[in-house]
Amino acid sequence: MAQIPDSFASHRVQKGETLEMLLEQYKITAEQLEEYNPLVTRFGIRRRMNLRIPIYSNTAVVQPEKPIQNPQNSTVSFTLHEVLPKETKWRLAYQYNTTIAELDSLNPEIKEGLKIGQKLKIPLPKELRPIPEKDSLYNYYKVLPKEGFYRIEKKLGVTQATLDSLNPILKETGLQAGMILKIPGAQSGELRIEDDLLVERANLIDSVFQKQEIKFTVLLPFKANEIILDSVEDTKRLLQARNLHTIALDFYSGILFAVEKAKQKGLSIEVDTYDTENSISKLNEIANELDDKTDFILGPLIPSNFNYLSSLKSLSEIPKIAPLSSNPVVLRKNVYQSVSQLDDNRLKMFSYLERVIDTTHHVVIVADSTNR
Repeated sequence: MAQIPDSFASHRVQKGETLEMLLEQYKITAEQLEEYNPLVTRFGIRRRMNLRIPIYSNTAVVQPEKPIQNPQNSTVSFTLHEVLPKETKWRLAYQYNTTIAELDSLNPEIKEGLKIGQKLKIPLPKELRPIPEKDSLYNYYKVLPKEGFYRIEKKLGVTQATLDSLNPILKETGLQAGMILKIPGAQSGELRIEDDLLVERANLIDSVFQKQEIKFTVLLPFKANEIILDSVEDTKRLLQARNLHTIALDFYSGILFAVEKAKQKGLSIEVDTYDTENSISKLNEIANELDDKTDFILGPLIPSNFNYLSSLKSLSEIPKIAPLSSNPVVLRKNVYQSVSQLDDNRLKMFSYLERVIDTTHHVVIVADSTNR
């Protein structure tokens, strides 16, 4: 087993310092430094880097691995915590060295989520572990049931030694399902990041269907009434340009492809398709014909037409999805928009960049007439 540090020191790299100088100063090897500082492996030593320096005793004592202990067997003191804005259960679990399951067990009212001002009963740890609202250096991971160090290393690329150094509580308790671990920000495996917490990527193809039969309605502006079918050249020219005809046809092709894939997975699907002709009067005709047994309505494409359709009381109980456009629609009952607004995307991008880059990185954003 690799030697575990007795403690850690923080070091901010100064101008002129080299890897050899740091190794000599702290009496450690390059492998020991890189183990707790993955960025050094990728970029080498850079000025203003913040390093975690492992400190070892003169004599290496190899300790046998501690078995997982059950903290419920010991006497535990409790404290009351008032929920603050933006707090989450995983952040509280990390801060108080406990698990989400234990928080839920002690406070059944929070199983559906936290509410500002709630007073929670929480096991009082030896010391609190503060966590920044936005952590630019680390991510956090919730341990799954029956998950060990080997499986976590395979999933995230983080060794047990690194986990032990960032999470000293592991030396006392071992891994416990539901506990929150601090993880180097550069090591997230194939997981996605939500509010600094690493979560599994959802695969809709592998999802369990809640219904075996689905019927839905598609409303698209094919505008077939404007296509002059007697003229092959005119029709070909029309369908080679980018317009509502071709956008609707391309989108409809994707719908048919998705429907066929879903059928291969055992889902029975019935699709009713209407040409809205990009006309309010046509939408009124279609609304009168719609089967109230349809599970949802996809479209219209144009936000103004969608807003009109969603305003009709006769369709208020049917879920309606606004596709393709990032322009905002009126959010009413049973209204959903599949494409996020550009401002939301920008904020997400800025938040991501703040989390993953440091002073050693450079970002080039190409935003011209051909790259938007």
